[in-house]
Amino acid sequence: MFVTVAKSPTSPLLRTDLTNYSTRAGDTIVVNFILDPRGSGLAAATVVAGYETSGIFSVVKAIIPTQSPMPVAAGTSLGVFKSNVAAATALTGTATMIQLTIITRTAGLSGFLTFNILDAVAADGTDLSALTTSTRYPIIVR
Repeated sequence: MFVTVAKSPTSPLLRTDLTNYSTRAGDTIVVNFILDPRGSGLAAATVVAGYETSGIFSVVKAIIPTQSPMPVAAGTSLGVFKSNVAAATALTGTATMIQLTIITRTAGLSGFLTFNILDAVAADGTDLSALTTSTRYPIIVR
């Protein structure tokens, strides 16, 4: 089991829905990077999700599932996706910031998915960035 410990029970959190970090070479994994406001009053955020590019795995698809408010994302460089979401009022539920479909490649290697909230702002303009937690999720290819 892999858990992320947030700075407080109401701080915004960027997490994945992965339940297992051990895979086999050739497995296809769908990873949702989920922004959870957790009662913080979060109204806007910029997040980044990155992956190892050294042959451990390859991203074959990157999408944002339809939702409201709708995040906007861009592949800023190899191995990095940046996504933004904003609403006039505080987010009341989670938002999938980006969904990656990954194929694991080389047995015996391991790497990380790294994801961070770069900016977080409440509906009243308060900067929530200091409340956020950076996370790395291990992937082990057997």
